[in-house]
Amino acid sequence: MIRRKVLCNMLLLYAATAAAADVHYSAATTLMQASNLNHLPTPNENEVSQTVRGTVAIVENSSNLLANLNSTVEAIRYSTNQAADSSTGQLVANALWYVRPGQLEWFVSNIYTQTAINSLISDIPANRQNVNAFSTGPNYYIRINRRTHLELEGRVEDYSYDSVDTDNNRMFAASRLQMAMTPSVNTNVNYESAHVKYDNQILNTSFDRNDVFLGLQYLRGVNSAELQSGYTRIQNDNVADVTESRYLIALQNQRTRNRSVRAEYRRNLSDTSSDLRYVTAPGNTTQTLLATSAALYVRTSTSVNFTNELSTGVFIVNARKSELDYLTADTLDQTEKGASITNLWNLGGGSSMTINGSYIETSYINLAPLRINDDYLYGMAYAYRFKRNISLGLRAE
Repeated sequence: MIRRKVLCNMLLLYAATAAAADVHYSAATTLMQASNLNHLPTPNENEVSQTVRGTVAIVENSSNLLANLNSTVEAIRYSTNQAADSSTGQLVANALWYVRPGQLEWFVSNIYTQTAINSLISDIPANRQNVNAFSTGPNYYIRINRRTHLELEGRVEDYSYDSVDTDNNRMFAASRLQMAMTPSVNTNVNYESAHVKYDNQILNTSFDRNDVFLGLQYLRGVNSAELQSGYTRIQNDNVADVTESRYLIALQNQRTRNRSVRAEYRRNLSDTSSDLRYVTAPGNTTQTLLATSAALYVRTSTSVNFTNELSTGVFIVNARKSELDYLTADTLDQTEKGASITNLWNLGGGSSMTINGSYIETSYINLAPLRINDDYLYGMAYAYRFKRNISLGLRAE
């Protein structure tokens, strides 16, 4: 287990507006104290590190372009050299160009982040590698009648890993027939196809993937629901075809204009490269480091989220549980369960206070002896806005 204490985190935020987009700049420095940084059976002395961080965020929303970019670069220096000094970065950027609004769009996305090198080693500095995911392609819409339209989507994708030989590229295509049955009920018929080819086909198995599923959305008053049901089929030359079911059940109650409860159950087949599509923007401190593996796995997850927005701030509670069942790498099978709470208060006079906490338990069910990881995070942050575009923040974690 590793325990971190951020002694002081000072954030200076500057926002500027360019001619065509909103551009935001920020700089931060963090002093962190960690016990058992490298998760050793006999811990070394406490490690103190200093991090210098810079962030750029760009948002563009015009009649023919929707784009956003959020990037962070940071340098970390360790005082007792229990880990090597390092420089890392993260980038989440995507753009949607309306070539012919309502008919033809072009999508571009690039994600640069870090994943684990060895999936069975804890999240320590030496077990991280850089990875880049690029995706681009068109969206085309065909209006059949007033209530029915067809969406066609195509993507070319490339995934590159620094340390693990799982580089791959993908050709993806999808068709979605959307039908409005009533003002409250929409249905859709979906077909997706992907060809996945690994650069090193000796260590990894390339495959073809096909997904067929039906969907339904219901919205009436304060209640909404989304349902999906279908299957995923994996084909390759080495083993027999694999077929797995996929489901989604999501129920939401918007109790008031500012208060909502959402419950979700999901079952789908995935792999690490596919998961990179859902990486959030830099600054999400509760995000789990992705485990790197070319193996396919079925993820079954359940989550409940409560959000309450008030004039004085926002309160969010989330509880979740997931099971990862790997098709060929049984030692990676695991269960995850946890919860998080975030509370933000607007104190007035340009200042705010945020308190957050989270816990996640990860059990590797096929390892002997059984291995269980417990991760705790507690944080408190204070922010003060001097001007519209200048803020100062302090955080203890």
